Amino acid sequence: MSAHSPGTGSRRDFLRGMAAVSAAVAGAPLFTACTSGTGTAAGAQGRIGDHYPAGYGRIIEASQDEDGLTIYSNTSQENWAPLFAGFQERYPWADNLAVTALGSTEVFQRFYSEDAGHGSAADLLVANAPQEWARFAGRDAALAYDTPERPFFDDKLEGLPGVFALTIDPVVIGYNTLLLEDVRLPRSLADVARLCESDPARFRDRVTTYALSNAYGFAINHTYAATADDPWATLDRIIPFVRTETSAGAMVDKLVLGEYAISYFQSGGVIALTAEQSEGLIDWSYIEDGTPLVPRSACILRDAPNVNTAKLFIDHALSYAGQVQLSEGGLTPHRGDLRDDDAPGHYDAIVDAVGAGNAILVGYEELGDADVTALTRRWEQARSA
Repeated sequence: MSAHSPGTGSRRDFLRGMAAVSAAVAGAPLFTACTSGTGTAAGAQGRIGDHYPAGYGRIIEASQDEDGLTIYSNTSQENWAPLFAGFQERYPWADNLAVTALGSTEVFQRFYSEDAGHGSAADLLVANAPQEWARFAGRDAALAYDTPERPFFDDKLEGLPGVFALTIDPVVIGYNTLLLEDVRLPRSLADVARLCESDPARFRDRVTTYALSNAYGFAINHTYAATADDPWATLDRIIPFVRTETSAGAMVDKLVLGEYAISYFQSGGVIALTAEQSEGLIDWSYIEDGTPLVPRSACILRDAPNVNTAKLFIDHALSYAGQVQLSEGGLTPHRGDLRDDDAPGHYDAIVDAVGAGNAILVGYEELGDADVTALTRRWEQARSA
């Protein structure tokens, strides 16, 4: 995601190439990508970096005897499309990439249910749900794997054993510009609060954010409340005007329809694509008084049926080319050697845009019932004020 100011032309830099991506996936089977299955392991070996170990060819060769890849994920097809295309260009025999589209919590619940029975069909889990990942870590279900791409990342790469942050994505403020054409577009939560208080009847139930029942939304709210400077001084002023939603898609759809004027803690990758295609109706901004950034993490499951293909996928996603492809899909790569021209809006560029003191990294923290109850009660207290 690239640095952005509302009302400017930088949306096209933000999601460069996304119109082409959307056209490429339109009409395709919803979450399956296929190729002709041609290509050789020797050819693929020739296209990996010199920093890969000499024995890596054995992983490539073994993957040719496997049956594609099954991923349980809450990432959209549009976000995945450039990465899948690049992966299958490099490894064309991986001709069956099956991705099950689930909610952030459901990714884990489905795996747990299957694992308790006859075993899971999944090779990889991918989700931006730090609290769920913290719970998952206690199950010893992730494969220990040392990616050859590790030297190009800092300690944000593997926050938990075997769990790799593919991207670290911001949440933002989104808005319907037609409904706000007579006011200054908000760039901070303080701006949102001032707008709501300036015309309470106009903004009552016209602001939205994630419900706390959404694992992604809860993690964002908990981290913001624990980290931002005097957060409740602002949240107490906004929450009385809020109606919550359980998904980013619902929030964006209702912004487009005009049911909402403003969303906050909105998934940046989701609203950016909508903004690009909306001809100016939808716009967005980083949150100047504190932008949470959430890892979109992946792990290879210890009992993955297609473990070698899963290793190839993780390594490709973390490679230079893979990180650029994730950027083209509207996500935020964090590899240290990325050039701005190749991946506008990589993690370091966002931190530069909002300021290090306003970049709030959401960590992997398992919260107890007392934590959940405390935040829920505090939120409801603000709501009923």
